[in-house]
Amino acid sequence: MPGVDYVDVDVFTGVPASATPEELTELLTRPGPPRASVPAHPARYDEKIHTVRAENGETLSEICARYGVPLAGLLRLNPDITDTRRLPRGRSVYVFRGIRPAQLALLSPKAADTLILTEVK
Repeated sequence: MPGVDYVDVDVFTGVPASATPEELTELLTRPGPPRASVPAHPARYDEKIHTVRAENGETLSEICARYGVPLAGLLRLNPDITDTRRLPRGRSVYVFRGIRPAQLALLSPKAADTLILTEVK
């Protein structure tokens, strides 16, 4: 919902699209009390860049493992990488470039089957 800052619903707990697996686990084990309003974030373009800081460089596999990116995806984001040698210190590579989805939401089991979302100004 572009331009919407908050969404008003009856029973909701917000889950940002940027939530890490650890944050999702925490939310699922301790969801907290329902809230009447949660922040809503529209889809947006984003880029995430990794800069090699290790003195002896890093392998593509190490970078892939750190960010959970398949090697083919990393190579697609960085078409200038043409071999698998260690990347030298100071080298920057894209690890994400694309659209981040709009904010997701986790509904309480007590929520009604149908919810009406309204924009709060």
